[in-house]
Amino acid sequence: MSTTKISDKFIRPYKGAFSYKTEDAEFFHGRKLDNFHFKTLVLGCRFSALHAPSGAGKTSLIQASFIPSLEEENGFVVALSRPSTEPVITTKKSIFLSLLPDPTVEAACLRYFLEHSDLNGISPSSTIRDVANSLNSNTMNPRVKRVILKRFRSYADVSNGSSPKMSLLLRDDGLSDSYTPSFSRVLLLANGADFFIRYLHRLYSATTDETIPTRITESSSIAEILEFLDNETIKENYSNLVDQVEHDSNSLFVFLDGLLNLTAQQTGANSIVTILIDQFEEFFTLIERSNSLEDINQRSMLLETTDEDRETYKVCQDFFHELGVLVRGKSKHKDAYGRHSKLPVKVIFSLRDEFYAKLDGPARYIGEIDRSSSYRLNLLAKEESVSVISEPAALLGYRIDLNLSRHIISELSLADGFVDPGHIQIVCDHLWQKYMKNQDEQYTLDLPMFQRRGEKVQDIIKTYFHNFLEQFEEDERYDVLRILNSLFIYNDSTKTASRTRTDKRNLFSSSLIAQGYKDDLIKRMEEKRIVRSTSYKDMTLLEITHEFLIGLIKKSSETFYEENPSWLAAERSLVALDSISKDMSDSRLLSEEQLDIVTKYKKRLSVNATASWLPQLAMKSLVQRNEPDTDSMMSVIDWTREIKTRSHSEDLASSVLKFADRNENKHRAYNQMECGYVLETLKKASGIDGLDDERLRRLVSGLIRHGSEQQAREFSRLLGGNLDG
Repeated sequence: MSTTKISDKFIRPYKGAFSYKTEDAEFFHGRKLDNFHFKTLVLGCRFSALHAPSGAGKTSLIQASFIPSLEEENGFVVALSRPSTEPVITTKKSIFLSLLPDPTVEAACLRYFLEHSDLNGISPSSTIRDVANSLNSNTMNPRVKRVILKRFRSYADVSNGSSPKMSLLLRDDGLSDSYTPSFSRVLLLANGADFFIRYLHRLYSATTDETIPTRITESSSIAEILEFLDNETIKENYSNLVDQVEHDSNSLFVFLDGLLNLTAQQTGANSIVTILIDQFEEFFTLIERSNSLEDINQRSMLLETTDEDRETYKVCQDFFHELGVLVRGKSKHKDAYGRHSKLPVKVIFSLRDEFYAKLDGPARYIGEIDRSSSYRLNLLAKEESVSVISEPAALLGYRIDLNLSRHIISELSLADGFVDPGHIQIVCDHLWQKYMKNQDEQYTLDLPMFQRRGEKVQDIIKTYFHNFLEQFEEDERYDVLRILNSLFIYNDSTKTASRTRTDKRNLFSSSLIAQGYKDDLIKRMEEKRIVRSTSYKDMTLLEITHEFLIGLIKKSSETFYEENPSWLAAERSLVALDSISKDMSDSRLLSEEQLDIVTKYKKRLSVNATASWLPQLAMKSLVQRNEPDTDSMMSVIDWTREIKTRSHSEDLASSVLKFADRNENKHRAYNQMECGYVLETLKKASGIDGLDDERLRRLVSGLIRHGSEQQAREFSRLLGGNLDG
């Protein structure tokens, strides 16, 4: 391997707060035995479950180990999804994308590979088999491979608009995070060429007609494959298929039976579809209850159950029933032996340990779920953790000393001897970014160097989260912690916590919190991978990225509240403001406590032309004080100037003028500055072009009296030199 520096932004062998994805398979280590046992279980069952304690790394195992290894088996494709409020629709889309990814995206990936691959001898005349053979001989630089795979992922990202039809399928269901192009398997799987060719056969069966007589085979050149993928008839037919999926009203069974028949017409070979629903526990947290689904009929008759609850339960019931029919029903199409066989389909649920018992409800519809069809993934054992630390760096030509690996494991070991994989990722990502990323290959990081630099494993974990919190001001930090605390449920009796997803519109108890302020906090949390959001219809659902963050959030919150007890009182005052009538009568004023909260933390609050009552009320309350604080006045005036309406600007000018008249001698310099400030606001908002309005005439005249000579000359000239006084 050459000694070039690896500094590309795509090279990240350790994931920090991320989960490993399918394209990260080469960097994922430590779970070989788990993957073998789980895969063996799945191959022998039509229905199976994977469960694990929080933070064990189920998603990483599924995406970076299980899916690639299962797809090595002939004919298997994995339809990966997550729970949604329309699970049948989401599952249909996931199945369709696993069998028939967008040919436009596949063509873009293939072209990018041709232009950027460093494989010798690969050209448009090469076959996919040539590419696979060249890759299997280990001639591709790992850095180049990472860049190519990341670009493939970007082509499949709905946000870049590269495929409008793909965006149509992925827009509501959060599927884009699990979708990867078929051509990526050529770079990832030992039999990747076979996988991609099977995709081309399915696409040919589903989208061609008599105008496209040529069938793609394993001897077809890359140029011929690109011509096939670019064919306008194929793209048009694919577009029609997407429309059909969007509006399909059939059951899951009828949908899959028809799609499998469609994609096998020209080849006679069916695919084996594995429906894998990750984070299945979200079905149980879509509504705010912890009971199992078994007693749904009883609870449906109780007043405590809302219409929305009942509808959600009904959706879940219907979905579980459809999955049961899917794995037990027989196709209406005959197989090669003239029989009506069961569909070639498997179903897998992945969920956290604490929700495993609740599978009794779905089992009534799907079939028996017991230990024989389930696999439990534990946290990392110590012996597994060594490869998790050392192998990703070694793949890129770096070395983490064995003694340092053992030291990290010892520091992170829990009481039962296991290690949280999320903690390992944070520590190793820190070491990668700080010590190895920009070093020449063959660089070694050992324990003495680690200790000489003053590094401590536990401090790295704490620093990661605390650094994130420290970027926020005190009031922002309070709100960040409030948001994070609303994204998990803590059980005091068992001392365990479970993540939940929450619509970001419901994150604050007060409706006065400005949406822009909330959006900014959420964006900053997403950038640091503390939370992630998914869009569904008109909702944006927010969740914590990893369970291991929950303990740090809880501890940081307790410390913050101890050091800042006034914030709890402030929050109560803010909630109380919600109940204040929008009536602007003279009798309505804010209390001292409410006024202090409003003036101190105004940036958190909504201000616009339709919600101007609060700043107006704050200004009126300040003016009524016997000794109003000038800083508070300046703060509220700053705030209210954001409301650029004439009536509000004139109300603001009137309040400032009253304050200035009452405190003419005591705050002369302040009055001069603020009156000038408000005059400019008034000019912009009211469009002053004459003295046709008596109230405006009096306000401007009064403000000029307190302002500077320069302001007096300017506004006299603006108003035709005809000012009172």
